[in-house]
Amino acid sequence: MRLTCIIALSLALSAAPVVGVAEDGPDTGPAWAPGAERRFEKTLDRLKLEQTEWPGEYRLVGDGRHPVDRLRRLVITRDGTLWMMRNERPDRVFRAGRRSGWSGGVRGARDMFSTPSGEAVLVRGDRFALLDDGRWRWSEPWPESALGGGYDLEVMDDGTAWVPHWERLGRLDGSTWNSWSIDDLGITFTLPFGEGVITGFGVAPDGTAWAGLSDRDARPAGLTRFAGGEWTEVTPFAGDERIAVTDLDVGADGTIWAVIVPDHDLSRAHLAHWDGERWAAWRLPSLLKDKHGRLPFGLQAAPDGRAWMLVWEEDPVVVQRLDATRLLFDGETWETLDIRTGQMDPSLSFAPDGTAWQARGGAGYMIVPSELKRMEVEAAQPYDPA
Repeated sequence: MRLTCIIALSLALSAAPVVGVAEDGPDTGPAWAPGAERRFEKTLDRLKLEQTEWPGEYRLVGDGRHPVDRLRRLVITRDGTLWMMRNERPDRVFRAGRRSGWSGGVRGARDMFSTPSGEAVLVRGDRFALLDDGRWRWSEPWPESALGGGYDLEVMDDGTAWVPHWERLGRLDGSTWNSWSIDDLGITFTLPFGEGVITGFGVAPDGTAWAGLSDRDARPAGLTRFAGGEWTEVTPFAGDERIAVTDLDVGADGTIWAVIVPDHDLSRAHLAHWDGERWAAWRLPSLLKDKHGRLPFGLQAAPDGRAWMLVWEEDPVVVQRLDATRLLFDGETWETLDIRTGQMDPSLSFAPDGTAWQARGGAGYMIVPSELKRMEVEAAQPYDPA
């Protein structure tokens, strides 16, 4: 999902459901480790939060000894630990809410996120680390020059790493490095050389990798997945062979969410979902017609089965700011939420209690979905490829 937030700017240029914890997915193990809820409750007891002027939003407040400013990333891992990444020299990652407030600092980090099953991943230079029994287990270096820098990462629990970067995909398995261009991904319909890009990428807990392709104008390219050592083109619906995938995310249960535009026709754009056995899809809501670009971005699959997205309110180039509206879909209803974003990296990290956490503008925020003010609500309409 993080990769597509950059793509989104390029595209701009040319009744509340109950919050719950995810059920166990097929062959993926539980969404949360035993004791995760209690661990997270203890963390909350040690943190100070104050409500902002926005309903459902709470800001982290420091206590003088443990500042919570200059935050770059908040990540909640499968065991219920809240990790914070702070802009320092060098940047530092630490655990929140332990004993006096903070513990376990690691300096020199470039980024932090979690594996598909929710384990902690730390990136530093050309290596990454997985937390193994309380110690960081560092990978072999990957050939940074092979992708030209500016890459993103998807790391599995076994240490396998995927590196998507615009027109190429890399995979580091132990010390073995493999790389594919977009022409090697099994797509039969390709854009002219140099125009197609990877607009969405994710890896399921079983190791299956999914890649969506398009260009900056949402022209058709395709959807493909990697399993059994091969890339295979995927056509969710017969008759829609010419599709653009403008965003994609893989949930912790292995299900797939994707924003798809068939045959460069925005009137047929839809949100598709793969549950492991069948595809379902819903037309994008009419409430997006007044939004700039009309296509959501920043797609994230929440543990409770809902999909979070963003949509530009206005052309960010014309108004010289990055204002976007949160869009929430629960399978039956589309809702726009009265909550600010104000940044290009809208990544949310979800907690065992159903709250969402985000670092924004150097501060840390907790979002309580059930308290958010709904601005617009629209019933979902199934997508009919015919």
